[in-house]
Amino acid sequence: MKKAIEKSLTAKISLAVAAVLVFFISMIIFLDIKDEKWDILAILCVGLFQILLLRLTVMKPLGRLRSAMLKAEVGEDSRIETSADEIGELGRMFNGMMGRINALGQDAITREKEIVRQKEELEKEFQEKSLELERANKKLAQMAVTDGLTKLFNHKFFQDSLKREFKRLARHRALPFLSLAILDIDNFKAFNDTYGHQAGDAVLKGISQLLKDSVRITDTVARYGGEEFVILMPETDGDGTEVVAERIRKTVEESEFNYKDEKLKVTVSIGLASYPQEGIASEEDILKAADIALYKAKEAGRNRVVMSKGLSS
Repeated sequence: MKKAIEKSLTAKISLAVAAVLVFFISMIIFLDIKDEKWDILAILCVGLFQILLLRLTVMKPLGRLRSAMLKAEVGEDSRIETSADEIGELGRMFNGMMGRINALGQDAITREKEIVRQKEELEKEFQEKSLELERANKKLAQMAVTDGLTKLFNHKFFQDSLKREFKRLARHRALPFLSLAILDIDNFKAFNDTYGHQAGDAVLKGISQLLKDSVRITDTVARYGGEEFVILMPETDGDGTEVVAERIRKTVEESEFNYKDEKLKVTVSIGLASYPQEGIASEEDILKAADIALYKAKEAGRNRVVMSKGLSS
């Protein structure tokens, strides 16, 4: 507001001075004064008038144009007032140019916003696809180590876990115990022949859930093959393993497995082995010892738990 008042006041003063100069020149011409001093004064007045006229009609518009160009450099709105003369035409050309530049700038801003929006959408889609891929990979990894029927860990996972546990035992001597149970459903072939394989599958699923509910989260329960299951129990000695195995044997014996309208019953035999025991120094040794104990449980009449005394006994 202050600048506008100052500009208006300057313009009025310039016009007043120009009017005075015109008045003096007109008087000298009208009175036809022949004095040399008046001639000099007239020349000065004419010169001053031309300077004022040049300032008002050329320099001032050019100054506005220069100011507008400086504003354009920093991105400000730089439209200027125009007149009907050549300077005004230059101003109109400048305004047209600035209008096109502003339009291009707005178009660039719009394009930039669209690019940002598309980028955000692509990033969001990428994150969603990455999560889907991660979930799919986890599912595939889980399927690779899971038995399809019982949803327990499979034979390969058990073997890998057994190797890891023996490596851990070699590193941490302070926790030397590791126990293994091999469980087999008694007379399962005859059971399938009597009730059918679908009934047998129902029993396998039921025992699998019973085993998962009977052990610690740190233990590994897996389907070893057919009607055989294994339980790997880290940091558990022989006495503790026998307690767990006997509880499982008794629970299976007392359980009824529903299939259609029938309530089916089975028993299990369990062979146990623990590390350290005589002759047991590797994963192969403990597997062999537990398997021999399972055979002894079968030979002794089934539906019982037998603990190995070592491979030399």
